[in-house]
Amino acid sequence: MRKKRILFLLLLLLGVSILWAGRLQKERTGTAENLTEEEKLSSDVQEMPPETADITPVQRMTQMQGAKEPAQEVQDTQEGLFYYEALSDAEKEAYCQIYTALISRQKETLSILDSGRAEVLYQYVLNDHPEIFYSSSFSMEGRERNGVLSSLSVQPVYTMTGRQQQEKQQQIDQTATAVLTSMPAGLDAYGQVKYVYDYVINHTDYVLDSPDNQNICSVFLNGESVCQGYAKATQYLLKKLGFEVTLIFGTEQTGADHVWNLVKVDGDYYYMDTTWGEMQFSDQGESRGINYNFLLITTEELLQTHRIVSEIPVPVCTAERDNYYVREKLLFQEKDYDRLKLLIEQAKAKGETIVRFRCGSEQLYREMLDELFEQQKIFTLVNGDAITYSSDDKMHTIFVFMQ
Repeated sequence: MRKKRILFLLLLLLGVSILWAGRLQKERTGTAENLTEEEKLSSDVQEMPPETADITPVQRMTQMQGAKEPAQEVQDTQEGLFYYEALSDAEKEAYCQIYTALISRQKETLSILDSGRAEVLYQYVLNDHPEIFYSSSFSMEGRERNGVLSSLSVQPVYTMTGRQQQEKQQQIDQTATAVLTSMPAGLDAYGQVKYVYDYVINHTDYVLDSPDNQNICSVFLNGESVCQGYAKATQYLLKKLGFEVTLIFGTEQTGADHVWNLVKVDGDYYYMDTTWGEMQFSDQGESRGINYNFLLITTEELLQTHRIVSEIPVPVCTAERDNYYVREKLLFQEKDYDRLKLLIEQAKAKGETIVRFRCGSEQLYREMLDELFEQQKIFTLVNGDAITYSSDDKMHTIFVFMQ
């Protein structure tokens, strides 16, 4: 009797165990209908992982298999990136964990417990990686032990599904490849940067409410953006050409938030601002060509119109060798109207309607403005043709527009 009772109890326990295991398995598997929209966006990449031109084979395998990347492999891919290199070793580790979460669409446990700092590191990852256009925020989950935070994990929030990401990436790749293969052969570093500057300005309209205007899709797919879209598209193309380039945040002269680029050319740092590269002088926003006042300029020149806001030290740019006006021999250190007349004649011969030049000092700038336009000396240089002009008091530049 006793043996039967023991056998009965064993069978009962076995049955309960089987039922409990089945219940757990059902809870773990679930169905797509039970997922939130955010979870669907996160999990969709497992069905069709996006393959981008800027990720390594190890990263691509990670996306396809859902495996963790070796920490050293991730760190190697970040070396030389502006925001990453400014971090401590501990923050670099957390930065890499956030980066891994972004490209794998998986939750990652962070090696730091400071949620505020994690938010900063998330932004730094986006600053260094313009190719990550499919996430704009993330959620964090903390666990406590005995009332003390013991772990912190991050789950990126995605603005599109994995399939949508892949489709957009393919379109971006097609556009970027066409742009870069159309670049004239034999250009030096300055010529390549100028080519990208010209392309972004000529193919983008500034539209405040343009879709995706905080990422590269706005420029490459829609042709309209705001400053962050301009700067990220510029960064994306220059990175593909092998330049060290990053985003710089701050304000412009009206106090409005603004974003532009810092780029290293021939060993020297320069600022460039493609958003401010289009000249618009009419109330209707009529374009009058490209403004090169913001192509490869110094810190001193930048601060005439911009203010840098950054907790990370930013290089002081002093080099002028690759500045547009220097390289194009459009910098005047003295009054030379024969030279200016030659520039006008050369522009006419090429079918160009703009002559632009810069004065090397405030005094020279004021004197040339007075003699050319107040005393109307300009008409002896253009053979009486009708002209209009514009000038920039802060950059000491003069633009002559021929009819």
